[in-house]
Amino acid sequence: MRTIALACLLPLVACHIRMGADPAMYPPARRAAGTTAYATMRSGAIQGELLEVRDTALVLRTADRIVLLLTAQAQHLDFEDMRRNRRVNDSLTGTDRERLRLLSRYPQGIPPAALTELLSHRGQTALVIVNE
Repeated sequence: MRTIALACLLPLVACHIRMGADPAMYPPARRAAGTTAYATMRSGAIQGELLEVRDTALVLRTADRIVLLLTAQAQHLDFEDMRRNRRVNDSLTGTDRERLRLLSRYPQGIPPAALTELLSHRGQTALVIVNE
């Protein structure tokens, strides 16, 4: 009787059906940083970690400063984990902004204390606004 029960139970235990997305296959789930943003402006290019998504702007941590990038001023935007090069005149849709928000380091927004700390590490007292 034991053998029959074990023989019936073994196939059930051996079957493992994965449901939903696998975090191991989703790079943003495996790191504490936001996705990398690449922006082309009239005055040049900017690359940095996406910290926060706002209604009309993105907050990025570049190599030397924390910037507020006005999306209406960007000629092109590209994001590492979205793999879409976008020609913009603030053409990011609500859906795009929501996906980007989830890929940012601070999806709920940067807490004031964290923003102060980030700025002080770069020797800043306020965000540098990039609008050209």
